[in-house]
Amino acid sequence: MKHARFCCICLVAVLVAVFCFYGPSVAGGWFGEMAVGCGSSINPSPATKQVLVIPALCMLPAAAKNLQLRLEGDLEVIHHDGKETVVAGIGAMARLFVFAGGRLGPYIEGGVGANYVSRQAIDHRDLGGSFIFSPMAGAGYGFSLGGRNCSLGVRCRHISNAGIYKENDGMDSLYLLGSIAF
Repeated sequence: MKHARFCCICLVAVLVAVFCFYGPSVAGGWFGEMAVGCGSSINPSPATKQVLVIPALCMLPAAAKNLQLRLEGDLEVIHHDGKETVVAGIGAMARLFVFAGGRLGPYIEGGVGANYVSRQAIDHRDLGGSFIFSPMAGAGYGFSLGGRNCSLGVRCRHISNAGIYKENDGMDSLYLLGSIAF
């Protein structure tokens, strides 16, 4: 229960901070983005409810007009059977837009992160230890809303230890994400 309260407080603080920034995001170069999403496990078991918060530092490389490189933090809360598991980490993502500009229209994305997990097991799924990895892939649509760049997307996220521990059950999740750039 402590983890859930802590995560709710962090989520509210992050959302307040994002909406305190004024004006549209800076055109070109580096910019920040905040994404929030909800999801669940897509494995047959366990049935989970999950929240994912992703602050990101994004860059538009000059040489690739439809590419966005992202350094993402993540805070994920997985709720199952009255218990919360917290996953926190950092990852690198690449987002490829169909159209030049690197911010608007349809996109696909992929990347991987390194994470710390608060509990080694979620139901019968043994993650093996506290250090895990999170390969991710997704798709979405970037649009402008009130002068700010926003996006809606889906992301598939796998967490496992990549074989560094004896046990490695892993877990797959599907998220619906919304984001706003600042």
